[in-house]
Amino acid sequence: MLLTLPMMIAVPVPPDSTSTRIGATGTTGEYFYRGLLECNSEPVNEVHRFHDAAVVVEHAWPGGAAVRGSLGRFSNPLTGGVHGALSIGYERRLVGLGAGVVGSDNSFDVQGDFVASPEAPLWLPTFSLRLGPARGVFFSAGFMDQPLVYSPLGYAHAGLGTHRGRMTAWLGVSSEGPWDAPGVAAALQASLRGGLRVGAAGRIGHSHEVTEWGASVSLEIDADRLR
Repeated sequence: MLLTLPMMIAVPVPPDSTSTRIGATGTTGEYFYRGLLECNSEPVNEVHRFHDAAVVVEHAWPGGAAVRGSLGRFSNPLTGGVHGALSIGYERRLVGLGAGVVGSDNSFDVQGDFVASPEAPLWLPTFSLRLGPARGVFFSAGFMDQPLVYSPLGYAHAGLGTHRGRMTAWLGVSSEGPWDAPGVAAALQASLRGGLRVGAAGRIGHSHEVTEWGASVSLEIDADRLR
């Protein structure tokens, strides 16, 4: 399951059982905003702060199939709203694939890359890809596949990851969204005792002499541990 990492890390499931994990994640950051004042159409160049938080549930079956749902809320100086996503994934030793849909009751695309009005609902497809062993060195890429619409990984991402022992690390490129320009992103996740996983991710970029940044944290647990 992924909360801060841009890939689905296969969790071994016994042949005669399934696995359910629940988690929560949150992020904050700043981006450079390019827009127009509605009253007189004058250009506006400002630095805006955003917040986003989500809860996630994932259920995996033996053989590598999984389904994940998330529900969250985002806010920035221009807009705010509720977002949700549903995706399916299939994980094997050397490849992982995922696809789904993400939607919001209010557009989270403040830079206008997908829609013209920041007050319009927004629905987008999601996908994720991993090539290489999830328990080794791998390449991963995705589009809108994170539970956070304002993930430090951006709307799209691509990079290399590695898993050693209880730690998984990733380094790559973060696209625009809500940022004005791409940046460099990194993520780290650690598996602890008791079925717990903690994670953190961050990105940094530069646009119009402004440093754009984002940071997130996450916590997830095996639901069977709560019984």
